[in-house]
Amino acid sequence: MRLQWLRAAFGILVFSNAYAQDEAEIEKLMRKRLLSCTDITLNSSILIPQYLNDGKLDSAKIILKYWEDKCGALEPIVRTKILLAVRESRFKEDIYDRSIIDYLLYYKNRVTALREVDAIHWRNVNLWYGYPLDDAFDAFTTYAATELLDEKERRLFAHRFL
Repeated sequence: MRLQWLRAAFGILVFSNAYAQDEAEIEKLMRKRLLSCTDITLNSSILIPQYLNDGKLDSAKIILKYWEDKCGALEPIVRTKILLAVRESRFKEDIYDRSIIDYLLYYKNRVTALREVDAIHWRNVNLWYGYPLDDAFDAFTTYAATELLDEKERRLFAHRFL
């Protein structure tokens, strides 16, 4: 009886070790990763402000195009496209479609929710709203937008939206 128990225990150990080795080998095969829209969104929301602050407009546009190609027309992408078009004096309404009202409401609701939580939970709110923006991205686009407005429009904008 004792010998049978030792054989069973030895068999389990050998099987467990073999499975662990097989799993490690399988994981080695799975090293190629496909970037998710979540990863692309977070990284793009960090890179675009950096490039624009460094005066690298072309690099920012390349990242923006890549982001849109991989993730579709998310609200922050459309927001950034509009800001860049206004900045370059080439704004046309064909930049956005009928979704713009939904995007504006979505942005307003998300920013309101972010104001109501502490800094520790900002990423959870962004994930709830579908994408993990870097926490500085909203501040950057808000600042960029207010810089594009003249003083009279700034006061009106601040009164209505900030």
